[in-house]
Amino acid sequence: MEQNIIENPIKEIISEILPPKDNNIFLIENLTDNHKLIILKEWNSRPNNPPGLSELSKLCFNQEFDGRSKPVKLIREFLATRQLKAQAKTMDPKIIPRSLTEEQKEYIANNCKNMTVTEMGRELYDNANFKHLSAEGRQIQEYIDSLPKNLQNEEIKEDFREYKPPKTVIQAAARVNKYILNCIDISKIEKNTQLNKNLITLIKYCHNSRFQMVINSYTKPIYKQIFEDAFIRYLWDKGDEILEEELDLYINLCSDLVQLQKMDEEYNNLLAMQQMSLEDSEGKRLSMSIVDSLDSLRKQIKETEKQQRDLVKDLQGRRSERVENKIKENSSLVQLIDFIRTQERRELFLKLNQARQNRLKEEIKRIESLDDLKMEVWGIHPEEII
Repeated sequence: MEQNIIENPIKEIISEILPPKDNNIFLIENLTDNHKLIILKEWNSRPNNPPGLSELSKLCFNQEFDGRSKPVKLIREFLATRQLKAQAKTMDPKIIPRSLTEEQKEYIANNCKNMTVTEMGRELYDNANFKHLSAEGRQIQEYIDSLPKNLQNEEIKEDFREYKPPKTVIQAAARVNKYILNCIDISKIEKNTQLNKNLITLIKYCHNSRFQMVINSYTKPIYKQIFEDAFIRYLWDKGDEILEEELDLYINLCSDLVQLQKMDEEYNNLLAMQQMSLEDSEGKRLSMSIVDSLDSLRKQIKETEKQQRDLVKDLQGRRSERVENKIKENSSLVQLIDFIRTQERRELFLKLNQARQNRLKEEIKRIESLDDLKMEVWGIHPEEII
């Protein structure tokens, strides 16, 4: 084969043909024989981890190129003539995780019921920026999935899927019934104009960009559920189109509820740690720091609860004021309609009375034209008869 002809080391070949960096590479129309030899040599030296196009372009031309550039296109075409296909980028060997050690597996099995993949990864790899979707994170998740179900905790399993808001009235009604049992009779939606309007407005609220950004920031399914639960319960019957600034306040209110849940969990964990430290004579000193943390957390919880109450009061006041103003507007409109109708009735009665007077006058004229009655009514004015 062609690669067997090569006798010089690859570095010597490269040194002979490498142009200076930033040279006008794009004027190259075809690969030289030396370029082809370098590509084949590198490819055959790594059968289990073949080089990518950007790596090959750097070997040939002393710099990497975009996948749409002419040099990369020439390399791709040359590989195709050898029934070879390279990826646009080569996988960095550093991202290939090593197999989990027995100690790591034991740690995961003991803690997966109470800790997320991210939390365990930060401890196992001593990396504060550890991500669930990293190669190591996926490896940890795969091992958790292989464990018996009784060792897993579905409530803390992280969910990085994007939130899917309801798109139809039926989907919105189902979402409401999920959090408020049997709240809506789906068969009556079409006939109930106000209910239909409420659900259409709820769909609009759930597609708000800030709402989706906040709910997608939560990785625990339980936090996403708490946030959506509060949001839908607060807004599903607000078909009167609340203001945009009020919608932001409702999102803040739902976020506070999630934050309270997090602080409650942390508070309970600290209480458990305190109890364990009290039972251990060596942990009494640690107990004092836990007490300080509990006091600080207790104050934060009270402040958050107060902030939540004030926010609810503000929102209720805003809506009550708007509803009251709307009632006043409607009341004024009703009075105006009643006035118009009264005026129309008055004009109608006047017209009817005038028509009656006209008919009476015509009847008197007809009677006056009769010869046998002229003597009887002589000297009497027609108005006196009326």
